[in-house]
Amino acid sequence: MISVILLNYYSTEQVYQFVCHLKEYVKETLSFVIVDNSEDEQQWKQLLQAFDVQQMNQSEILDVNKQVLLVRNHNNAGYARGNNLGIRKAKEQFDCDYVLVSNCDLRLRAPISFLKWQRLLTEHKEIAVIGPKIESPVGEQQSPCREMSFWERWCLNLLAYPFNRYIYKREPEVMDVGRAQKVYRVQGSFLFCDYGKFAQVGMFDEYTFLYGEEMILAQRLLNHGMCMYYEPQIVILHEHNQVIGNYYSDKKRDFMKLKSELYFYRTYKKMPGIIKPIAYCCLQLYYWKKIVVEQIKSKLKHE
Repeated sequence: MISVILLNYYSTEQVYQFVCHLKEYVKETLSFVIVDNSEDEQQWKQLLQAFDVQQMNQSEILDVNKQVLLVRNHNNAGYARGNNLGIRKAKEQFDCDYVLVSNCDLRLRAPISFLKWQRLLTEHKEIAVIGPKIESPVGEQQSPCREMSFWERWCLNLLAYPFNRYIYKREPEVMDVGRAQKVYRVQGSFLFCDYGKFAQVGMFDEYTFLYGEEMILAQRLLNHGMCMYYEPQIVILHEHNQVIGNYYSDKKRDFMKLKSELYFYRTYKKMPGIIKPIAYCCLQLYYWKKIVVEQIKSKLKHE
């Protein structure tokens, strides 16, 4: 059994449409666990209504015929905790062997089957997580990603702005990979996981609220002699930040991302504590320079 884990955060219609989309495009029978992270009574009622559930007084609702379990989280627990809760519920209710942890702002390019991925996970004990080719609406590739040092990721490029092409131009994080292979990490918006291997490494690290989860998972897998695998035959269209962008500005998202990744580098890469003030200074300086550059551009435009 394959269980799909979805988080709902003020996106009931999108969640419902995505469930319908997967049922239409995936050949295998799927079960679904939808964790409501909205903290909102009205959102919970809308979720129940979308799936034709009448009982309003329960925190967990199962529609047996549709194989859908709705779970109410009474606070916004974030990506890692919300998904871990959903995965535990999926094992309890559906006894799943595989879990698909997915965003809802995705669309499959064509009908698919997960049989090949299940065989890969069964035959290769070191492979624990598989991810597809993920593209933006304009064709930009979003996965897989190479490993990057803290300095490359958070310091050099930010300090070089706006003269990046002359001082320091960072190599793209996303690898241009056209063939299936083991990779450092795949993007966290669509993760097909072997439940047993995933549970063995402790699932997602619940310290993080948003961002950095797949980096930490990749390192946890490596620490246990396992890895992620990239399979480009399945292609996903991803409207990146479509939901989260409605609630957090670019700057807020950058600082949330930095907080999570500082935890990753300090905890999993054993970087010293001094990296925290350095990284925050680099990011603050970047935004100050960005304001100045935008003002100069605006002035030149109106002259």
